[in-house]
Amino acid sequence: VVVAGTPVLGDDLVVLIFGFLCHGDLQICLWAMCCKSDRVLASWQSLGKLKPTKIRHSLMFIQLFIGTILMLVSIFLAGVTFLVLEMSIQRLSGWLRREPHSPKLLFLLSAASCAILAQVTLSVWLWALVMWALELFETIEMAVYFALTCFTTLGFGDVLLPHNWELLGGLAATNGLLNIGFTTAVMVETMRYIRKSQIESMRPPIG
Repeated sequence: VVVAGTPVLGDDLVVLIFGFLCHGDLQICLWAMCCKSDRVLASWQSLGKLKPTKIRHSLMFIQLFIGTILMLVSIFLAGVTFLVLEMSIQRLSGWLRREPHSPKLLFLLSAASCAILAQVTLSVWLWALVMWALELFETIEMAVYFALTCFTTLGFGDVLLPHNWELLGGLAATNGLLNIGFTTAVMVETMRYIRKSQIESMRPPIG
């Protein structure tokens, strides 16, 4: 099929059919981005259906929507991790107060580090799987690598998102910064609570 001098086949044709059925421009942009159909957007633009400014705005809002959902899910995972750690420490409070103190402190800090690492890993995989599902990368390995470099704010620059999806990289990096701050807070709070409990247990009883 040829539209406005541009060959349109397969998924591209589906996008055009949706457009001719009077669906909104935002839906056309979403379908085109999911199918990586730059030719479709070019065809619609040549037909006068979409203006370049409107295309850019639609793509921006789609990226912001997807990135916001991913950030909220990641923050929820971080909150669940902190809640599980807090409940675990409270249950072990009696055991933590008994000597020897140092091995127990080391054990709890190691357990907290593993829990935080698991939470960050889940968040990275969440971003990577969504990017891979949107066909932004050819392999899942590239998607995981990009998500990890964004999360840790390394920014090597050797693997990049397609031009239409660049905002997701910034949102992923922001999510990573929030997780790093959360990690620091959890580790400090865990050590403070344990040491406070152990010090109080060594004080002689009053009276």
